[in-house]
Amino acid sequence: MKCNRPRECSNLIRYIPGISSVSPALSSKIDFEEIAKYIISILKALKPKTFAIRSQRVTKDLNFTSIEANTIIGEIIMKNVKNIKVNLEKPDVEVGVEFIKDRAYIFIDRLKGPGGLPIGSQGKVILVCTKKQSLLALWLILKRGCIPIIVCSEHHLVKEIMEFLRRVTPFLKVKVHILNWGEDFSESEKRILTLMYADVICGSESAEAIVVDDYFTTWRTENFLIDTFINKPIIRPLLYIDMFKSSFELDLGEIPLLSEMVLEETRYPSEDKILSLKTYLFNMLKGTMDENK
Repeated sequence: MKCNRPRECSNLIRYIPGISSVSPALSSKIDFEEIAKYIISILKALKPKTFAIRSQRVTKDLNFTSIEANTIIGEIIMKNVKNIKVNLEKPDVEVGVEFIKDRAYIFIDRLKGPGGLPIGSQGKVILVCTKKQSLLALWLILKRGCIPIIVCSEHHLVKEIMEFLRRVTPFLKVKVHILNWGEDFSESEKRILTLMYADVICGSESAEAIVVDDYFTTWRTENFLIDTFINKPIIRPLLYIDMFKSSFELDLGEIPLLSEMVLEETRYPSEDKILSLKTYLFNMLKGTMDENK
């Protein structure tokens, strides 16, 4: 990736799921003298006592090995930099050189990324957002390569979700369905309606599954009853998470938006009530479609 401000770009893209690491680098033609010249300027500026060269041939059909590149570049450096030694085990400065096609990329920093799978490689899912924990579920499905479609009945969460997405996936456009069930339903009933709505729109959104934010400490057998009314597979990525932590270390460090989560116990209504909610949702959606004709 070419840019005029590599440090700023690196800090921007390092949080994108699917990226293992990011390194701001200098670009050079594949010429050992020229590569060594760049490295010498770096070492003279940093003034380390020891250094090491770690090269990698991403393009394998080059006419030299990585060890040969390390040796030749290191010899040139030793002839031109005073009072410096090679230390392959614990160098003061470790210089990376990657050979890609006809270019060499020289770097000294390796910023850790979240890893995981590239976003979009595993299709679309509907994420039902009902509480703060939904942000953690969102992060985990992004790392699994899914494109999320947000269904949210809690308006105060929408802003936090969008801020979180702008931080970790600044180039991804995410569709959001904002629902308003009014004051006639309890919180658990609103949650079930939202889940049923997600199931209905899976077809039009080409989504393969529904993701919810249930976690083990409040898991109830009623969850299985609700599942019988849903056609699509339901994914619960938070079941193994200790939700009583105050914050979460998510590979790239603590994300402040995921701290101070509020835990509550969810009590689900009876099967008859769920059926009446499903009828209500069907009639509501049917009325909406009739109005649009």
